[in-house]
Order: sequence, then structure tokens, then C-alpha cells
Amino acid sequence: MTSQADHPFNEPSADIIICSSDNVTFRLHTVILSLASDFFKDMFSLPQPGVPSTSEPGELPVLNVSESSDVLERLFRLCYPVDHPTLGTIHEVRSTLEAALKYQMAVAIKIAKRRLRSLASADPLSVYAVACCFDLEAEAAAAAKEVLKQKLQTRYVPELEDLSIGAYHRLLSYCERGGRVNDRFRFTFHTSGGGRNRQTPMSTPSLTEASLEPVAPNVLPETRTAPHPFDSTEAEVTLVASDGMEFHVFKHILRLSSPVLTSKVSDIHPPSPLRVPLSEPSRILSLLLQLCYPVPEPRLSDLHDISAALIAAEKYEMQRACHVLRAALTAKKDDVSEDPVLLYAAACRSGMRELATAAAKRALRSDILKTPASELDSIGVTGGCLHRLIDHRDRCRAAVGSLFVNFSIDWISSDVYLQLQDSVRCGYAGENPCWFEPYLLRLSGQPWPSAEFATNEDLLQTILETTRDPISSYPCSYCASVQGTFLLLKLSKCAAEAISVAEKKEPLKWLSPAQYSERAFTPATPSRSA
Repeated sequence: MTSQADHPFNEPSADIIICSSDNVTFRLHTVILSLASDFFKDMFSLPQPGVPSTSEPGELPVLNVSESSDVLERLFRLCYPVDHPTLGTIHEVRSTLEAALKYQMAVAIKIAKRRLRSLASADPLSVYAVACCFDLEAEAAAAAKEVLKQKLQTRYVPELEDLSIGAYHRLLSYCERGGRVNDRFRFTFHTSGGGRNRQTPMSTPSLTEASLEPVAPNVLPETRTAPHPFDSTEAEVTLVASDGMEFHVFKHILRLSSPVLTSKVSDIHPPSPLRVPLSEPSRILSLLLQLCYPVPEPRLSDLHDISAALIAAEKYEMQRACHVLRAALTAKKDDVSEDPVLLYAAACRSGMRELATAAAKRALRSDILKTPASELDSIGVTGGCLHRLIDHRDRCRAAVGSLFVNFSIDWISSDVYLQLQDSVRCGYAGENPCWFEPYLLRLSGQPWPSAEFATNEDLLQTILETTRDPISSYPCSYCASVQGTFLLLKLSKCAAEAISVAEKKEPLKWLSPAQYSERAFTPATPSRSA
């Protein structure tokens, strides 16, 4: 059941009706819409279909759109000669700006951009995220300056879930450098079609990239045939990769491997050739099809290719390919040659929580910002993923740091504590060994001591060799004895265990793939009915 919008969108003089997604009708004037919107101007310049015979005489044409009534109310008020909406929240600005960009409303875009920028001082991180989502470089740069000024770069805002991981990485890098970046540095990014209900970010230059390769616009890819076994002239179906390579595949193999591709082929009616263009490049499509054909499995070594192929396999519902590719990604878990931050991002992209947790643990003491933003962008996850990784690192650091504050001994196990109390320090019973306080001092002096640092042989050797009797200042033969040395080793293992336990107690926060899908925005094309 529909309802009518309030004045001024209920005038009898209107000549078109726009219906919102929540079934609120707006009676509007095509002359005003044409002046305000290039989209509507072009639409109304086309020949319009007649009114169906089932419609009442004099019924106005109806345009159904995907925006809600509150968004349309704000948008149309920016077009009509009435009071403009306040646009007081980041949500109102974003939704209005999104609709204005979609319908190419120049004045509405200008007003919404100006309002977005005015919110930067109050909520700079959200403004930055929204600006990057709409490729608004000037607004993103202004918001980034406020983020740096207020030191809010590690704060969480929901808009991070819609932001490219590379765009958030660039903001963090910008803040780490105190805003000192070169003139070519850009915060924003462009997007192209990606996985199911998603967009794949394409990164702008990172801080360390010196040049950009020129890209020729609107260049059609060269058509060529894939090598064996995808070059058979007897194959019924041709799958065309995004770079123009053609894969000739047998229909029955496709039917067994992918219900999605089978459906695409079924939608083609004779005499049209069974030719299906796909968005994946040939190297990814080749991996997928090799996992469908009765041929040796391809060599799966490149993390980016595995991740991209897995995304495509999930999109096309290729069960065997998904299984093999997930196994290949999991095999990277303990591969020290792989960047743990990239592995974490790939695991998040495919919803592999156990692998993401293992990669996050490996990344704990690495410099996260050393991973190039462009490589992170190629994985195609959100800034929220990177925020959760940084949050996990910071919580682990704080948990470990609190263990040794003010020479706390709460982390020492009861058996080791009793041995310390029963030890003989420099010939005096009931005193901790000479090396006890120097060892604790070395641990507490580290901003984030690791388990490996706590048990480092060179550290322990140095502690033993430099420990002196506080009275005579000579090396302590009692504390550096075999018994004293073994006790120090026990204490160091106790410290290492306490560090590991403290880090394990801090879980990696997780947003499920379903939650990602719920947040995904897929623009809808207006449909017109008379």
C-alpha cells in the first residue's frame, strides 16, 4: 500500500510520480527534475512508453526507485525552491550525496559535499571514509588533516566497513608520517566490478610508489585462444576472460562443475553462439577451469592468485575448486615467506577465521604499514578488517606490558616462586637471586617483550655475567652457579609462558561474511512503468 509525500511533493500540477522503496509517492514536475538532474533530463528526452490499457485515463507515469522516502525527501528539497534539509548527520549526508551522484544532480552534489566537509571537525574519520567511498579527494584530504590533528586514526567508526583497506592504510601512513607526504599522494580510490555483491578497490599510489603507468582508456582486449586443453574446436561453450582470452570448454564438464555458469549458458538461445563474457582475467579463469577438468592440478603458489581464484570459485559455486583453493590458502599458514598482513586480509576476504587468527598472531610484531596499500587493495577487503588487526595488536601489547609493570610478580608460577624464596642469594637465605631484579628490569624496559626475548640465551648470559653482589660488587658465585642458572632458565620460561597466555587471551574480533554482505551496497537501476 502506498502513501503520499507531503507538500510540496503532492501538487496536482505534477506530471510524473516517483515511488520510493518504502512505497511513498512523490508527485513531481519533469521540468524541475530536468533542470536539476542530467540523469532525468536524458531520460525525459527519450520517447516515453504509452499508458497500458489497464491504467485509468489520465494516470501519471510512475518511476520506481531504490531510495527510501526520507532520502528522496532530502534530495528533492535540494532541487525545489523550498527550504533545504539540514543534513545534520553523517548518515543523512552520505545517503543524500549517494543519491545525488546517482542521479547526476550538480547543485545537490555541491551542497552535500559542502555539508560533508563541515562535519569533518566533529567526526573526521567518518567523513574521511565517506569521502573516499565517493572518490572525493579534496574532502578526504581535509578530513585526514582533522584525523591527524585529533589523533583519531585508530578509533572505530562503522563507515570503516565500507572503506577500502588501502584507503584506511593510506590514512594510517599519512598520520604516522605526521602529514608529511609528497604532492602526488592521494587518499581516494576507484572501484571496478568484483566478487558477488562487492566492489574491488583499485588503489591510488602508495607513499612509496614513484610513478604511475599510463592506462589507455577504452582499449578493447585482444582476442586469443587459451592453450590446451581449452582450445578444442569440438567444445560447445566459449568463456571469454576480461583480457580477451577465449576458453573453449565442454558443456557437460561445465554442467558438473558450476551451476552458475551452466545457468548463464542456458540463458543463451539459439541461433546465438554459446559465448559467455566473464569479469575474471585469463590467469584466474585458467586456474579455475584446470580444477574442473581431468588434468593435473595447477601450481598454486601466488597468494593473490589463490585469493582471487577462490573468490571467483565461490561466485560460480565451483565446489571442488573452492575446496582445493581453501586448502592452498590454509597451507600458507606457517609460510614465513608470505606477508602475514596480506595472508590475514585474504583469510578475511574468504571468511576463514582460523587462518585469519593465525595470520594475525604472526603479524603481531610486524610493521603492518610496511605492507603496500596497493597489494592490500588487490585483496578487496575493508578498512574495518585492518582496524581489527591493529586493535588486536594494541590489546595484546597492552596485556603483555601490564605483566611487568612495577616489577609485578603475579605472572610467576607458584613452584618457581617457592624456589626463588628458597634460594640462597650471595650466601644469604630468603633473598631473591642477584639476577632477579636486573632480569625484571630488562623485561619491563621493553615496550612489548616477546616470548622469544624472555628466553633469549644472549640476554640470560648477559644477566648472569653482569650480576654483582650488592655488598662486595664481585660476581656472585652463588647466583651464577649451576643451580642459580637453572632457576633463571625456569623463570625465563615462566615469563615466556605468561606472555603467550596474555596474548592468547586477547581474541581477534571478527565480522562474519554474512555481516559483510548485509553492509554491502549494490546500486539499483531505476525502472520505469507507466
